[in-house]
Amino acid sequence: MVENEQQIRNLLHLINQLGGSIFYLDDTNSDIGGYETLNTVYDGAAQADYTAAAAADGDPIEEFASVIGEPGTSFLLEGQYTTHIHASKTGGTMNCAIYFEMWKRTQPGGVETLLGTSHYTPFFEDADNALNTYLHLPDTALNATDRIVIKFKVAVSGFGLAPTVVLHVQGDTTSRFRFPFTVPGL
Repeated sequence: MVENEQQIRNLLHLINQLGGSIFYLDDTNSDIGGYETLNTVYDGAAQADYTAAAAADGDPIEEFASVIGEPGTSFLLEGQYTTHIHASKTGGTMNCAIYFEMWKRTQPGGVETLLGTSHYTPFFEDADNALNTYLHLPDTALNATDRIVIKFKVAVSGFGLAPTVVLHVQGDTTSRFRFPFTVPGL
């Protein structure tokens, strides 16, 4: 029998070794202006592309927010928070990679707090590169109504022409954000 919060966390850490929870990057406008949706269900819609043209280091590509009520927990477990994305470099000669920032956003209120920044993907060239990156978070307190926001950005280095970077979601990409399993309401 589970008797306290620490036992619940220990059980969740064990469950997470089986895969954790997933939000899919969805080309559906969020209720937050300028953001797209982190969806718990993969809808199989046609591929959508987001472009950062002539990108400079740190330029945004796209932002995704969970829907109201998700993840619905009062804490995020310590562990790896990962993305699997597909991206292309369609112009420029400089090196490029992608990284993400993970934020919590108060609901209501809309105040965003940076939780962490991921490692960079490997540099990539040409079309449709499957890329993974991650960040490691400690146990992190949330309000049960807080939402998760993922902001994808471009990392640029070297000399030459600024790259054009395209993030691909949906379609055959199953681009997603995976995080340690949490229990709604805790």
